[in-house]
Amino acid sequence: MVSSTSVSASPDALPYTSPSLVTVLVLSSYLLLLSVCYHAFQRLLSAGILGPLVLGAIYARPLGDILPLDVQSTILSIGFLGLILLIVQGGIVARMDILASPVNLGMAVLVGATGVVLPIGFSMALLPAGFGYGLLESFTVGAALASTSLGTTFAVLSTYKDRTKEALLDDIIGLVITSVVSTLGSSTQSGGGLSSVPPWTIARPVVSSFLLLIISWLLSRYILAPLSRSVIISALIRYTAAARTPAEPSSSGRVAGGLRRAMAGLHANLGLQQMIATTLLVSTVLAYCVISEEIGSSLLIGAFCAGAMMKYLYALWAERTWPRSEQCLWSPEHLFTHTALGVVQETLLMPFFFSSIGSAIPVRSMFTASTVWRGIIFAGLMALAKVAAELVEPPVWPAALFLGVSLMSRGEIGYLIINIANRSGLVGQQAFNVAIWAITLNTLAGPLAIAFLMRSQYGPLLLGLTPASRRSRWS
Repeated sequence: MVSSTSVSASPDALPYTSPSLVTVLVLSSYLLLLSVCYHAFQRLLSAGILGPLVLGAIYARPLGDILPLDVQSTILSIGFLGLILLIVQGGIVARMDILASPVNLGMAVLVGATGVVLPIGFSMALLPAGFGYGLLESFTVGAALASTSLGTTFAVLSTYKDRTKEALLDDIIGLVITSVVSTLGSSTQSGGGLSSVPPWTIARPVVSSFLLLIISWLLSRYILAPLSRSVIISALIRYTAAARTPAEPSSSGRVAGGLRRAMAGLHANLGLQQMIATTLLVSTVLAYCVISEEIGSSLLIGAFCAGAMMKYLYALWAERTWPRSEQCLWSPEHLFTHTALGVVQETLLMPFFFSSIGSAIPVRSMFTASTVWRGIIFAGLMALAKVAAELVEPPVWPAALFLGVSLMSRGEIGYLIINIANRSGLVGQQAFNVAIWAITLNTLAGPLAIAFLMRSQYGPLLLGLTPASRRSRWS
């Protein structure tokens, strides 16, 4: 028998040691308060994502520095998995069928592009003159404020689905900007400044991201869809039907009989179906992340493409296969709402991500007078840019105002872009603080404005409900 001392000294094993009581109490309180803070901020301010962000600032280095450093690094890494799954959800809820119409596509591109160009344009036009920032710094700050919070977008999707194409285009462009900012930062850090960066270095993430989006759409529509209809789905229908009827030994070969028994077992085992569906989804996401990273794009773009592809292929599957109750088990939406994957995402991975964002905010330097007033003014300007972008589309009032206000929340993508830029040296400390103020204030103002609109006289018009049905919904 090997002694415990020899095991602990072994270089190829990690010795098990019990954590101290202080560590147990710190971790327990942190995990408990993650949920408490989220629900408190959601209840009071309709901005639940700010709860874990504030808790991260308190427990990590910016304020209390209570968590051990290795735990803070682990939370950052695990939280990034939550961001990836959030982007996958964005791809799943993206209604690509709306964009099949040339009119819808043109209007979506116009409004979505306006929602990106206006924040960047306002920043580059006003920040150098008003705050003394450089052009690259102003562009980066505007780029961080050009995206939209996916969490708020999902809330809008559940209420007003036919006008969310612009929001998702904002998110796609925001993901592309993330890869551009990351590339710019790594290139300028090597020395020589922006003028020494080759044009292809800047263009590569943009080109590769849009090529990945286009190729994924072409692959899904013109290769995987016909193949699924003619071969895969037809075979599954045939063997599923055979599995429901008694087999005749004389007419069934060994291979066919084995397939029939396997399909019968799969048909009867709903838990196995759910496990296979989850494995397919996660495997597709990981494959796309690897591909996107290797071609110079952002793995977040790959995650978005994976979600959109899985939703598109599931729609083909659902048209012709099993009963609705069994189809639901294979639905990507079902996997994120009624399975362990969704529970882990909502209660652990996403709170870890926002907490890690909070740990990267220098709270102590954010409350100087110049930073606060600049942040408030810039936040108002960026809110106006998003609302003005949505007024481009004809149906106008009050629907345009509703969606424009809902796009005010910058959320996770904005925090991600400005943190990457700060780490890469593209923005100074004051510009970073001003951007954090603007992102936070917009993330707060968006849900509050939506709640005000929904409780106003325009709420029933936006929902298409009668006053009686509205009362039952919000009571």
